[in-house]
Amino acid sequence: MRTTPFTNKRLVLALGILSAVGGLLAYGCSDDDVAATDEPRADGGGGGNDAQGGDTGTAPADSGPAPKNARAVIRPTADGGTVNGTATFEPNAPTGVKLTIAISGATPGKHGMHIHQVGDCGAAPDGGAPGSAAGGHWNAGDAGHGLPSGGAHHTGDIGNITIGANGTGSYVFTNTEWTIAPGTYSVVGRSVIFHAGEDDGVSQPTGDAGARPGCGVIVLDP
Repeated sequence: MRTTPFTNKRLVLALGILSAVGGLLAYGCSDDDVAATDEPRADGGGGGNDAQGGDTGTAPADSGPAPKNARAVIRPTADGGTVNGTATFEPNAPTGVKLTIAISGATPGKHGMHIHQVGDCGAAPDGGAPGSAAGGHWNAGDAGHGLPSGGAHHTGDIGNITIGANGTGSYVFTNTEWTIAPGTYSVVGRSVIFHAGEDDGVSQPTGDAGARPGCGVIVLDP
């Protein structure tokens, strides 16, 4: 086939048109690809914070176990004794310990009660009286004896409990120094003593409260 200058011009023009159309098509496809890859993913796309799930990545706070109570079961220190009771020690927020005492089988009147140094309700090995193994009053602050409502007093001074005609009595006392947790002022491991007589709050070092017919060792609740 013989070509002419006119035919060549037509071919060149046609090729130019086809090339332009192809470029436009390629540009359109490129835009589609960019749009598909730039569009945010609905599931967060590995961003680390899942706003839809509300997960901030913070573990719930652990407040730890609640503080335990401590308790002493008060029993007679000698054969034939009748004094029984309980002394319950509870954490008293924000500080200190609340003591609740209940006594039965006691003689009517006022009776001194103290926390003693040693957790032993027997007789001292040297032939001491019943309950003497509990040692002296708990005295962490190295103070003189007295009533808690007065001035200086031992750490273990509780005061007097009043027993009614039926042989029972109760007493509630709060001490801001005591703790149940281990430490210098922990009540755990000591003894609660119920005395035969009244604590006069003056006589040293025991308040002249007399014998120890009732005693209980303070232990943590299970």
